[in-house]
Amino acid sequence: MIRNETLNKRKGISDREEKDRTVRELFFEYLPETVERVFVFCSFGSEVDTHKIIDRLLEEKKEVYLPVVTGRTEMHFFRIFSRKELKVSAFGVPEPDVFRAVTGAQEAGELRKEQIIREQECFPKNADTDLVVVPGSVFDENGGRMGYGGGFYDRYLSVHPARTLALAYELQVVKEPLPLEAHDIPMDKLITETGIRVFKE
Repeated sequence: MIRNETLNKRKGISDREEKDRTVRELFFEYLPETVERVFVFCSFGSEVDTHKIIDRLLEEKKEVYLPVVTGRTEMHFFRIFSRKELKVSAFGVPEPDVFRAVTGAQEAGELRKEQIIREQECFPKNADTDLVVVPGSVFDENGGRMGYGGGFYDRYLSVHPARTLALAYELQVVKEPLPLEAHDIPMDKLITETGIRVFKE
């Protein structure tokens, strides 16, 4: 219920460009100089815009990694050098077109995809140099996060622990603690157009 209500409110934001610009400025103001690799989502729909964030990260010679969802539960990150390398996924989300050369029978194609994942997938490994930028639908004042129901980031971060930073609009933050479960991963920091919240250094 709270997820749908919040997402409906997010769709109705009127001064979106101004809010996106403020979030973007705060992101680069916060971004530690030690960060070299950024694992970031490519925004779609009414999410806080990350397209310009991605472009600037690339301009500043940071290594940028975007997620690709495979199957129903798996998410993998691949490096990009330009947003021109992206395609729109079955979910409507821009993602790296890493499987563009996969052709042939379904079984052979799946084997080739698995090979590409093994050879090209990248993981956050170092808390000083790596940062995972996370989307979400609702957040609370304790770092609690509610995603979109797929559990992709919770599963990923449980296997690949990393420093996390969420991006959202202020209307997505609620005062009451979210009804989270044991497997839900809290955020380290959250940026909205009103400022930066630090939950864990």
